[in-house]
Amino acid sequence: MSDGGLGSATTEESRAAVMDILDDYRRMRGHLERSVLPLATSVDGRQFTFQASLHELQFQTGGYVVLEDDKNDRWLGQVLTLRPESSCAADLGLETTTSSMQIRLARGEGLILDGDLRPFHDAILDRRNRAKSIPGSHEFVRVVRR
Repeated sequence: MSDGGLGSATTEESRAAVMDILDDYRRMRGHLERSVLPLATSVDGRQFTFQASLHELQFQTGGYVVLEDDKNDRWLGQVLTLRPESSCAADLGLETTTSSMQIRLARGEGLILDGDLRPFHDAILDRRNRAKSIPGSHEFVRVVRR
């Protein structure tokens, strides 16, 4: 015999609790994905690899970037590849309550077109000082090395 709907109330409460947990997870994952810093590294001063958030992604294949160190030395680079990837948040140094949380980000490679052929590590996109253009090229974004 039926319990008069008691089971359906419990089922609804369980569904609501699961939906709350999923919403919290999605909110945290979205926050962490937006927190991915656009970092670039070059071990030879000729090529570079980078990571960036997929949210409001400012890089595109074929696009130009300027790398600038703390001495205002500049390098012109071009993005050659760009792809989405997933990575464990902890591997990227992002703090989370779930150590195995997978987040999505962009990764790519580029070529240094002009500048000293010196290695660099953790070049970061400086959104505050976005460069406008290089004569004869497409619009590019400025990257500052820290």
